[in-house]
Amino acid sequence: MKRAFTLIELLVVIAIIAILAAILFPVFAQAREMARSASCLSNEKQLGLGVMMYVQDYDEIYPRTSYLDGAGPNDYTWTYVIQPYVKNVQVFVCPSDPYPVPPMSTKKANYIQVPRFSYITNYNVIPAHDWAPPSLATLDAPAATIMLSERRPLFDKNHNPMSSWKGVSAFNPDQPEGPYVLCTYNDYLSSLAAATNPDGSWTDNKNLDVQIYRVMGERHRGGANFIFADGHSKWYRMAQTLDPANFLWGTTWYPRFTGWD
Repeated sequence: MKRAFTLIELLVVIAIIAILAAILFPVFAQAREMARSASCLSNEKQLGLGVMMYVQDYDEIYPRTSYLDGAGPNDYTWTYVIQPYVKNVQVFVCPSDPYPVPPMSTKKANYIQVPRFSYITNYNVIPAHDWAPPSLATLDAPAATIMLSERRPLFDKNHNPMSSWKGVSAFNPDQPEGPYVLCTYNDYLSSLAAATNPDGSWTDNKNLDVQIYRVMGERHRGGANFIFADGHSKWYRMAQTLDPANFLWGTTWYPRFTGWD
């Protein structure tokens, strides 16, 4: 006659399973995040290639973050002008981003973009619509100058996503017409603290001169993926990108102010 398990034996088996689950579940979660990070990096490589194809088509001039449609109601974002070069709109979304930016409209404009996107421009390479973008030849070190980074899911006071036309820079002030200083990692942390709500969400704070907190610098394994101005992509910790000895956001402000157009 077969002997049934005793209660103690069952409890021991359950305890072993619980211990194994506690050990393995974090490993599985880490493996999933590594896969998402790799997918994000692949997306960025395609986006970087798309931007460089655009640059070659437009006399080696980088795009702008957005383009106003003259007196019309439309504001075309960088994603709209780059999408024909990458074809696939899915590459604009990081798989670890729970809040990719959707299309939006305001009283002033309709923002024309890909369906959703997770990345944000460095104003120093891809400036706002009222700045003339630099040329590839203007940049001192394209391979060491960030062009696009991962976008933090920021919201306004009504919990609407941060406007799709906004970029970021690592300067103080963020779009300098005169003297400026380079941001430090402490500037990143302090500006992020000022933009953080009690519930852990983030609000875009227009009153801050430092806007580097718009970068989601800790999305993947304590760091993030970045696209550089020569088209290549690489993972870095945020502190590494703001290291004064190897500053990766461009140590010179390249765009030229043109006024609203």
